[in-house]
Amino acid sequence: MFREFRGRKAYVVGGSSGIGLSIARRLAGEGSDVIIFARDEDRLKTALGKIKSEAVIAEQRFCALRLDVVDRDMVMMGMGEPLANYDHVVRAVETLTNREIGLGFANRRITVSTAGLVPKLTSLGRDTRVNLAVSLNATENSTRDMLMPINRKYPIETLLEACRTYPLPPHRRITFEYILINGVNDTPADAGRLAKLLQPIRSKINLIPFNEHEGSDFSAPPESAVLRFQEILLQKNYTVIIRRSKGRDISAACGQLRVKTLSPMDRAQHEKQS
Repeated sequence: MFREFRGRKAYVVGGSSGIGLSIARRLAGEGSDVIIFARDEDRLKTALGKIKSEAVIAEQRFCALRLDVVDRDMVMMGMGEPLANYDHVVRAVETLTNREIGLGFANRRITVSTAGLVPKLTSLGRDTRVNLAVSLNATENSTRDMLMPINRKYPIETLLEACRTYPLPPHRRITFEYILINGVNDTPADAGRLAKLLQPIRSKINLIPFNEHEGSDFSAPPESAVLRFQEILLQKNYTVIIRRSKGRDISAACGQLRVKTLSPMDRAQHEKQS
């Protein structure tokens, strides 16, 4: 995707590098034939093969572009959890940053997004120099347990301690992604807790109003609540960006992909497997 932000031109490529959508399944309406839950070895091999073949195609198409822009950015994110596919993600980073046989990306132009797979998060800081983004989405464990099942194994305190000790390169910050959901995590009290939680960490915050989709229990907050949340964090001297997703009108925004094509039976089956 080509975009221009604050006068800076860039090609932004999102890589679906993860497996195990159930880690944060209540926030996503995405689904396809590569949804797996790391229980079935044959399905796992099939899914990884599909992910790798799609990566090769993407690389070929990207190399074919004659880029006349200043920057190229890569974000490795869902569907799924990139750090659950750790070895392939690290190898992909090595290829992307290799100037002789790869694409010559600078490490600072690559971001790996995680729901909070803590042991692999620590390894990522040791094995690469890429940027880290963490999907936090809540300031209390009870809420994050409901939104993101991985929190039951790695609660907020454990996750943020790993972030605090993460070996950040100089002048870098961890990006914390926070999806704002009406009546769930969008109150001034939530904003105050978030500011306090992130105080020991070099960080910036992306606020993402929830992308509503058919069959979801959640809705986006009113614009006034989004701006109020941002203002509270700005007053605490955080860098806070409100992310506006493209494609919401055609159910193609983050968290919406393919939700309308899944039948009720399919949804019930995926819910049962998770």
